Amino acid sequence: MPEITPVTSTDTELWKTDNFLKPIEGKIETLRLLSVDVFDTLLFRCCSQPADVFLQAGRQAKQNGLLAEGVTPETFRTLRITAERQARALDPLGCGEITLEHIYAQLPAGVCDASRVKELELEAERELCYLNPHMASLIRFCQQRRIDVALVSDMYMSPNQLSSILKANGFDPFRVDAILVSSVDGGGKSSGKLFDVLLEAFPGIRPGDVLHIGDNVAADVDGAASRDIRSIHYPVIPETLQSPLHWESIRHGDVAPAVRSIRKLASAAAPDKLGEKEKFFYRFGAAVLGPFLQGFCDWILDICEKSGRTAVHPFMREAHLLGPMLERCAAMRGLPIKVAPLYISRQATLLAAMSDFGGKELDKVLALGGITLNELFRLLGLEEDNGQPVHSAYSAAQLKSEALNASSFAAYMKLTVPESRNIRFAEASSPSANGESVFDALRRCLLQEDTLERIRHKIAEQRSLLIGHIRQQCIGEPDKLITVDIGFNGTIQSALQAALDNEAAAHDTIHLMAVGTDKTAEWLLRGLDIRCFIGGGGEHSELAKRFARSPGFTEELMMGDFGSTLRYERQADGRIAPVLAELVHPPEEFRCKEACHEGVFAFQRYYDYLRQQKPKLLGTLGAREWSLILHRAIDMPTPEEAAGLGSLTHQDNFGGVSAEPICGPIPEQWLERGSEFFIDMSNFGPKTLNVYWPQGTATRYAPFYLYGRFARQADAFGGRMLLFHVMNRLAEAGIRTVHLFGTGPVADMLIREAQLHGIRVRGVIDPAASPSTRQRGPFEPISLAEAAAESDNHVYVIASLTYISEFKALIEERYADLRPDKQPKLFEPFA
Repeated sequence: MPEITPVTSTDTELWKTDNFLKPIEGKIETLRLLSVDVFDTLLFRCCSQPADVFLQAGRQAKQNGLLAEGVTPETFRTLRITAERQARALDPLGCGEITLEHIYAQLPAGVCDASRVKELELEAERELCYLNPHMASLIRFCQQRRIDVALVSDMYMSPNQLSSILKANGFDPFRVDAILVSSVDGGGKSSGKLFDVLLEAFPGIRPGDVLHIGDNVAADVDGAASRDIRSIHYPVIPETLQSPLHWESIRHGDVAPAVRSIRKLASAAAPDKLGEKEKFFYRFGAAVLGPFLQGFCDWILDICEKSGRTAVHPFMREAHLLGPMLERCAAMRGLPIKVAPLYISRQATLLAAMSDFGGKELDKVLALGGITLNELFRLLGLEEDNGQPVHSAYSAAQLKSEALNASSFAAYMKLTVPESRNIRFAEASSPSANGESVFDALRRCLLQEDTLERIRHKIAEQRSLLIGHIRQQCIGEPDKLITVDIGFNGTIQSALQAALDNEAAAHDTIHLMAVGTDKTAEWLLRGLDIRCFIGGGGEHSELAKRFARSPGFTEELMMGDFGSTLRYERQADGRIAPVLAELVHPPEEFRCKEACHEGVFAFQRYYDYLRQQKPKLLGTLGAREWSLILHRAIDMPTPEEAAGLGSLTHQDNFGGVSAEPICGPIPEQWLERGSEFFIDMSNFGPKTLNVYWPQGTATRYAPFYLYGRFARQADAFGGRMLLFHVMNRLAEAGIRTVHLFGTGPVADMLIREAQLHGIRVRGVIDPAASPSTRQRGPFEPISLAEAAAESDNHVYVIASLTYISEFKALIEERYADLRPDKQPKLFEPFA
C-alpha cells in the first residue's frame, strides 16, 4: 500500500507546503507579532459563497417554524443580504461598521423570530466552517517561537461570537494573544483603523515587526501598508478569471460546495520541484480530476462493503492511478480491501472472447481500422518467433496452384486494412487473383481451413492465458471478481465475460465503470452485472455522453509510462506475463502525468482531513456532483486547460498504433465560420472532421467563446458579458486600478468582474452625492474631487447601463474645473 501522510492542523511544518505561505519562511525570525485574518484565511467554509450560510440558517429556521408563512429559506437568504445592506447604510456606529444585532434589527417581526434565527446563523457558521490546517500550522509554529499572534477580522460578529465558531472547529481562541473585530473596535482594515487598534494592543511592537496575512487586497494588503505593516496576500479562496472553479460556477452553478475550498487548498500545495507546466497538471489533478476519481473510488468501496467483497481489480492502464487511489481510500476508511490490478485491454480480450472463428469473426477483426497487415498476422497468431509471417502447410503442388499463404502478402505488410482495399493484388503463385484487391485476397487467405485452424488454436491459447492471468492476480477469490474500469461501452467487460463463459470457468463477476453509454444497458440483457457511476442508460446519461465523446485527456492523465496490453505469454517460470505496447509519448508528458497524480493524491489527503472534520456534510455528495467537476473541464475548458491538456498525445494501440495530439491542427476552412459552426461539424464523425476534443480545440482558437456562451445563459441573457468585456479591455490595456462611477447592482457586478480580472477598484463614487460625500463599502471611500486630485489614476468605469452619457459628461465637466491638465480615461459597457 502506498504511504499516506495525513493532513493535520497540529503539524507545525505543514504551512511550508503552502505556495502562498512559503515566502514567510525567510521572515519568521524577524517577527514579533503575526496578525491573521479569520474568514477565508484561518477559517474556510464548506459552501460556495458566504451568503450560503444564510440559506442554511433559513432552512433550519423553516424547519423549526421560525420563518413566516411564505418566506422560504431562499427568500430569507435574500432578506438577510438586504438587511445587512440597509444596516450599513444607517451606519449606527458612525464608523462604517455594524454588528449582527444591527442586521437582525432590520428584519421585521412578521418575517422571522429575529433573536432565535440570529443564533441559527451562528450555528450554521459553526457547522459550515472548518480550520485551515495550513494557517493553524503556521500559528502553532510561531507560538512555539514565542511570537505573539492576533486574529484581526472585518466582521459584524463580536469577539465572543467569533470565538464560539473557532472553538467549535478545534481552535482554542485563548491560545492567541488578541482577537480584534471591526464591529467592536471602531473601524475596518481598509481604512487602517483596525491596524491602529492592533498596534495599540501591542505597544512594545513596532509596525516593522508585524506581519499580517489575509485574502483581501484592499483590506489586508493596502490597509496594512497604510500603517507600514508588512503583509502576505493569501488568495486561496478568492477566484480569478483563470480559476477553473470560477468557470465551473458559470457552467454548472454551485457544484459540490462542501469540497470547494478544500480543492483550492490542495491546489495551493504544489511541490517546489515542479516546473510551471507541471504545476498546472498538479493543480488540475488536485482541483478537477482528483475529486471525480475520489467520488468514483468511494462508490466502488461502498459496493464492496454491500456485496461482502474483499478485493477489487482495476484494469490497467488506468489502474496505474486508480489502484493506489483505491488503496489509499480503503485505508482512510479502515476497510480491509485488497487492490489487485489486471492487465486487460480491448485487444487482449478480442480473440479470447470468441467461441469460434469464421467469416463473421474475421469481418470484426478486419473492421478494427488502422491495423496493418503485419499487425493483423501477429494478432491472429500467424507469425513465427522471428516476426515473419507463418507459412501455411501447403504442398508444393498447392503453392504452384491457386492456394495462398501468409508469405504471399510480404510486399503488402505495411499497408493498413482500409488501404488494402484500393491496391491490386499481384502474386505469381496465385494466377486466379486477376483484378483482385489485396483486401479480397487477404480475406480469401484467412478463410482457408488450415489458416482458420491456426487462428482457432490462437484463440484457445489466448483465452487460457487470459483466465490464467486473472487467477494469478486474484489469488483467493478468482471466481468472485469486482472489476473496475473508466468505462464507456463495456466492450472489455463483455469480452471478459464471454471468455470466462467459453472456458466454462465458474465466476460471480461485478463490473464497475465510471462512465457508461447506453450500450452498457444492453449487456444487462445478456446477463452481465455491469454498473455505472454515471450513465449506462440510467441516471446522468447526458453527462456520460460528453465523457464518452471526448475521453482522450481523462484516459491519458490516468496512465503511466507503459503501453496497453496486446496479448499474454507464458514465461519460463510458468507465470503469465502481459505483452505491452511501446509508447511514443515525449518524456515531458510522463512528468506532467506524474505531477497530475501528485495533485490527485493531495486532494485525497485533504479530503480525508475534511471528512474527519465534517463527516455529515461530505456524506451528502453524490455521483452527479462529483461528475460535474470533470464534465465542466471537458465541456467548457479554461484557456490554460485547453492549451495544457490539448497538447497531450493520445495513443491507441487497438487495431494498430495511432498517436496524435488531443487538440491537433485544424484546417482553416473549419474555423473561419466561427467556433459554434466548428463544434457542430465536429459531431458528424471522423470522416467529416476528425476532432478528439471539440471544446478544447475551439477554446484554443477562441479562448472565451464557451465562457461567454454559458455566462449569457447563467445570466438569463442579461448584461453580464457587457461588463465582462469592459474589464477585459482594461486588463488587455494593462490597466490595474480604476474608479467606478455609479452605485447599485451594476457597480456590484463590475466590482466582481474587476476582482476576477485582477483589477483594483480604488473607490466607488456616487454621482448623486455632494463632493464631500463618501461611499462607504469594502473599498477605500473616495469622492470625485479626491479621485481627480490623484496624480496617477484617472481611469473611470461607468457603472450604469442607463445614464452613460450623463455620467461621462459629469466627469468631464468636473475635470475641466478641477484638473484641466488631465484628461480622464472613460470606459463604458457599450464602447
